[in-house]
Amino acid sequence: MKKRILSLTLAIIMIAALCPVAVFADNATYNQTLDIAGAKKDVSGPGYQWQNRYDILTLTNITIDTTDTYGLKIPENATIILKGNNYVKASEYAVYCLGKASFEGDGSLTLVAETGMICVSLFADDIVRFRSGTFDITATDTGIYSENATLTFTGAKVTARSGVNTVLGRNILITAGSLIGNAPIVSKDAVEISAANVEINASSPAVTAVRGIKIGGCDITVGGAPAQAYNGENDLKTVSNVVVKTNGVLFGGKLPAFVDYIVFISLFIIICALVAVPIIIKKRKTARLIAEYERMKAEQAARRKK
Repeated sequence: MKKRILSLTLAIIMIAALCPVAVFADNATYNQTLDIAGAKKDVSGPGYQWQNRYDILTLTNITIDTTDTYGLKIPENATIILKGNNYVKASEYAVYCLGKASFEGDGSLTLVAETGMICVSLFADDIVRFRSGTFDITATDTGIYSENATLTFTGAKVTARSGVNTVLGRNILITAGSLIGNAPIVSKDAVEISAANVEINASSPAVTAVRGIKIGGCDITVGGAPAQAYNGENDLKTVSNVVVKTNGVLFGGKLPAFVDYIVFISLFIIICALVAVPIIIKKRKTARLIAEYERMKAEQAARRKK
């Protein structure tokens, strides 16, 4: 019995070790600008951690609610990892990025300001990436703004309620995830929407680009009706028609999702075996002992008759 309990305990520990662990943190609130842009060493505080060597800023349930010009200032080449629910409010710019940046993580970021996020870059080849996470932006002017950088949306879910533009950038590339807004997408160069869910309902052309607009891998709706192409209408909706194979959470998300099911089913079978096999063996042993006892009893009875 003790061996079965020990085996079951070890199996449960194995499953727990493979499962992702959620980390919960209390909300941290700031009423002035959180300036990481000039950091030259590791900096951390309630709700944030800056790893200078790796240029990684982790936000975990942080709240910045200030009347300052900026809410959060981020250095160049930073990777911002979102955990939990994060909120930044400022008078003019909720988030200020210097140069390249990458937003990742399974958390959310709510921005409230005149401009939700401004990405200041001097070079046309700089890219600001929105890889994952959920963004909710309320802006009296523009949701996400960059004069020179390319803005790429490759998996994030972005919703913007803006007074002027949903997104404005040099190039805008939307290849996955979703982008929803009530104001135009404006590009100084080109816009490409590929296998992404985009919904824009504006009072002017939904998408404007100097060098053209390319849409592929999507079902297109304009004016509430299916269309073959977008021709400058005020509303545009695209729904990806590309089948995406998702990866599992085990093994760092590097293998397909069905591998997770195989692992968990295998572990379940192992647990059942660890519990059931000893019981079966014990029952068989008991049955053999009973049979042997009955045989010996029969032999004794036979000898008495003689």
